[in-house]
Amino acid sequence: MAFKSNNMERIPENTLARSLQWLTLTNNALTSLPADIGQLAHLRKLLLTDNRLRTLPCSIVLCESLELVRKKASIVATVLHSIPVLH
Repeated sequence: MAFKSNNMERIPENTLARSLQWLTLTNNALTSLPADIGQLAHLRKLLLTDNRLRTLPCSIVLCESLELVRKKASIVATVLHSIPVLH
C-alpha cells in the first residue's frame, strides 16, 4: 500500500489492513505512526522517507516479518536496533 506525497500528518488507529506486506509513507508530514502498527504481522517493508518522525512506536518490534525500515530524512531519533535501517 502506498501513500506517497499526500501531506498526511497522521494515520488513525485501526485503519491499516493487517495483511499489508509493504507500506510506503514517503513524502508526507507524519509526526508519528499508530501504535497498532505492531499488529501488522506480515509487514516486510516500511518506507518512511521524508516525514517528520522523531520516534517509532514500541509495538513495531511485534512486526516479526519486518525486514526493512527506510527512514532517510525522517529525523527518527529513536530506532529499534532489531530492525535493519537504510539511510
